[in-house]
Amino acid sequence: MKVITLLMALGFLCPSLETTTAPTQEIIVLTLDKQDNKAEIEQFLNQLKQHGLALKKQSFSRSFGKIKRFKLQITHPEGLDWKIKGQGFSTFELRLHLNSQQKVEQFSYRFNQKGDYSKPLSLLSYGRSDYQFKGKHSASTSFIEQ
Repeated sequence: MKVITLLMALGFLCPSLETTTAPTQEIIVLTLDKQDNKAEIEQFLNQLKQHGLALKKQSFSRSFGKIKRFKLQITHPEGLDWKIKGQGFSTFELRLHLNSQQKVEQFSYRFNQKGDYSKPLSLLSYGRSDYQFKGKHSASTSFIEQ
């Protein structure tokens, strides 16, 4: 009897039950490389805007044809207010998680194609992220859900 109850609990004896799967998400990765010229930076910013994100502030400091540092303040009508600063990086990747209607639900990021992406950050939050490399890596993120 215990085995039958266990099998029923596991769904082996209930073929009429259907399992539902979550809607598939599409992920788009936007990349900013320190070698990017002004046109490529503009394309990166336009792709952010095409996906419903707005730029409140933006600053790119260049030296010898390379991006030395950048500052962005990205907002969204749902409440997102994210400030990010990067310095001494080789690449910055912003991964947008889109729902089935092609709307951004959350995003994550990473620098220099190393390690995992940050935990997915909600559009209902605000905070800041900093990345710096001057002989030693330094990174911090603080986020608060609204």
